Amino acid sequence: MGTTTRRPGNQRPRVGRIDAARLATVKEQQILVNLVQQLADSQFRRADQPRSERLWQELAQLQLDPERATHLLYAGVDMEDRQALVDLDGRWCGRMAAAERRPWLVAPWLGGGHRVRPRRPSGAHRSAPPAAAR
Repeated sequence: MGTTTRRPGNQRPRVGRIDAARLATVKEQQILVNLVQQLADSQFRRADQPRSERLWQELAQLQLDPERATHLLYAGVDMEDRQALVDLDGRWCGRMAAAERRPWLVAPWLGGGHRVRPRRPSGAHRSAPPAAAR
């Protein structure tokens, strides 16, 4: 028996379970792309400052990362191409997740991928004895 079944009255096939976390991620990404397209229209095409401010406030209320939206706005991708925006956002999220897993790497805009030796706490090594208290 296959994973696709049809129920009477329901014309859509049911395929396995939908992962709730994946569904939430896709939904958030679609909302972000929609807001970014509206922002591009209000900021770049219409120069409508009040509408732009409302959209930025909506972005903040939805607790979406403003850097993520800014990256999409200024990446040079056609704002009408939803799939290109989704792909670009997916790559950006992947890089940010990798950066969280590897905090010892230098940011890509600084040359990226270079290991940085972790700093010692400031009191761990001294070249001179501590000053005497007066």
